[in-house]
Amino acid sequence: AMPPRPPKEETKWEKFAKAKGIPLNKEKRSRKVWDEATGTWMYRHGHEKANSSSKEWPIMEVGANDDPFDDPWEKLRDSKRARTEKNLENRMKNQERVGNLAKG
Repeated sequence: AMPPRPPKEETKWEKFAKAKGIPLNKEKRSRKVWDEATGTWMYRHGHEKANSSSKEWPIMEVGANDDPFDDPWEKLRDSKRARTEKNLENRMKNQERVGNLAKG
């Protein structure tokens, strides 16, 4: 029979981790966390993430020259719509210039 294998030498990282008290087989952080507000498990990051205050409407200050009775959220929606339309037009122009779309 063969003699037993000599004990493995610790790597540099293993020595460092042992000195610092870092566990080697640490569990990964879960993707879902408990959301206090809804009382359900939700994703930690991204769309519909847990404990996000994005569902509430932010408080927006009225400027000195702004009409106090205008809806600031409607203004935001309109400006975003205008930006997306402009982006679409520019994209179409670029596609035409490259030759992927028919002119006109």
